[in-house]
Amino acid sequence: MTDTQNETKLKFNRKNFVGIAIAIVLIALAIGGSKLNSATKPKPEFNPPIPKEIIVETIQVYSGIHAPVLKSTATVNAWQESQLAAQVNGRVVSICDCLETGSTVEAGTVLAKIDAADYQVVVAQAKQALAEARQKIAEEEARSEQAKIDWEELNLGEPTELALRKPQLDAAKASLQRRKVELQQANRNLSRTQIKAPYTGIITARNANLGNFINMGATIGTILNKEKVQISFALTPKDVNKIDTDNKKITIQQSDNSNLSWPATIERIDSVIDPKTRLINVIAEVQDPFNTEIHSSALRVGTFVTAEFMGKTIERLYAMPQSAVLTDKTVFTVNSKNEVEILQAEIVHRNPNSVLVYLPTAENQSVQVISQGQGALVAGLKVTQQGISEGE
Repeated sequence: MTDTQNETKLKFNRKNFVGIAIAIVLIALAIGGSKLNSATKPKPEFNPPIPKEIIVETIQVYSGIHAPVLKSTATVNAWQESQLAAQVNGRVVSICDCLETGSTVEAGTVLAKIDAADYQVVVAQAKQALAEARQKIAEEEARSEQAKIDWEELNLGEPTELALRKPQLDAAKASLQRRKVELQQANRNLSRTQIKAPYTGIITARNANLGNFINMGATIGTILNKEKVQISFALTPKDVNKIDTDNKKITIQQSDNSNLSWPATIERIDSVIDPKTRLINVIAEVQDPFNTEIHSSALRVGTFVTAEFMGKTIERLYAMPQSAVLTDKTVFTVNSKNEVEILQAEIVHRNPNSVLVYLPTAENQSVQVISQGQGALVAGLKVTQQGISEGE
């Protein structure tokens, strides 16, 4: 390599080195300036997050006297329902126009007639036999009297009963009694050729037509008594024990229309528990259920109805919304320091719109109960009450 080439290479290396050095210095100055700016720039102030206010809805409840409300549903049943059965054999010769489903009939109304000719003959024969029996008695009485006279004339002492024909007279009297009973039976059978309504009621079925031959026991229809209806409400033994038996007046409502209601009376409570359902029937009755002059609507058999029975009053109970009592029987409350406090409740009864409970630790004082949103709360948490309302 020549001296000229070496000199040129050396100059190039020096030039590169100077450039690199300048670049390094500029980078260093930039970093230094950045740190200087960072050091001199004021630091932002730290503001801790403002805690969110917890608002709860409460209701003020008081200890007092409350009564359980016992609710049950059932179907209206007929108080009496009878089969209109024939008591004699024969052909149907007449049927009343009122023997139709839904018709109302008065007690004693003739609903159907059976051919009575054969039974009239039997009555006539029974009358003849009775007359003959009376004649027989008259003859035997006369013979007995004559036998007594003859015996006394013969002066044979004390006459025997056979001599005075007393056995024959007793037989004639017994025959007379039998003939009377036979005539009564014949007249009964004759009257049974007319099938009558046993009481004022409503025809619910018809099973016979004109010209049919029916046998004894065959039914021509069905009638139900319209005097009253019965409803059997099934309640648990525990609820039955809560019923105020001194208050027998209740109101029943149509299940699908609460605007229709009827006054009812508790007639009795079954003394046995249904072995299948383990429930006890409380039987209520509604008087004159089809009379629309005293009821807003007729209460028909088969209607599905609901009733509420008032229970015996209990002291020192709190009535609160269903949502206020949790499944673990705890009640979330707010104390005087606006802190959440959890109380243990003793559930006495669940009414349709409220729960009746004992709060042993509340000492019968009024309580601010949290009605909803308890899942996000813990004991001792500070809260703000909103929408405070007064309970029962």
